[in-house]
Amino acid sequence: MKAARMVKRHAIDASTAMKGYKKTTRENLSRFIARCLMAVGLNQCDASTTAQLIAKAHLIGQDGHVFFRLPQYVKRI
Repeated sequence: MKAARMVKRHAIDASTAMKGYKKTTRENLSRFIARCLMAVGLNQCDASTTAQLIAKAHLIGQDGHVFFRLPQYVKRI
């Protein structure tokens, strides 16, 4: 699945965040997440809303719903 590979390639977790990964803006993160979700069939409105919530949760440290879970979400769609 192309979206799942794309997510895995860009995934950031706490153990690797300091090893050469570049920081990004909330908007860029949200757009990337939305593109992944749309690639597996979510409509643009739902993908955008979900992406904004995932990006916000990631930035405020909500570990249960952060960006690293995106591959799981993509597989379930």
